[in-house]
Amino acid sequence: VKERVVIMPHTWGEDVERLTQQTTKEEGDDDCGGVCEKADFLIASDCIYNPTYHKALLQSVVGAMDKNNGMLIVGYSFHGNVPPSQTLNFFTLANVEFGLKVICEFKKDYGGQMGIGSEDEKRGAVYVKVLARK
Repeated sequence: VKERVVIMPHTWGEDVERLTQQTTKEEGDDDCGGVCEKADFLIASDCIYNPTYHKALLQSVVGAMDKNNGMLIVGYSFHGNVPPSQTLNFFTLANVEFGLKVICEFKKDYGGQMGIGSEDEKRGAVYVKVLARK
């Protein structure tokens, strides 16, 4: 698994070439020799609470995700900074503008977020959706 898993920083909306090169690059190589692979799975956890960045995140996703077998796993909760409908618009945008559809989803309710300065029962629900190309 270690050879197939890559964790690296990326600014959403920027060129994904470095991400795809990283998946096949040999130690010390500067490029992938034209045989760049795209990701089978991308994970975005707690990333869609700010609608300002939905489009940039999706641009990076479709650029880095394998066209045939790629999947995006999105974990999220409602932070209360915007109405839930604005957070959920991520999935509408993914479908309409980026050709991604939800193929699986589930919710886990943890009974509320009870941390420092927070006793918000609504934030205790965690949602996960898996998206793939249409």
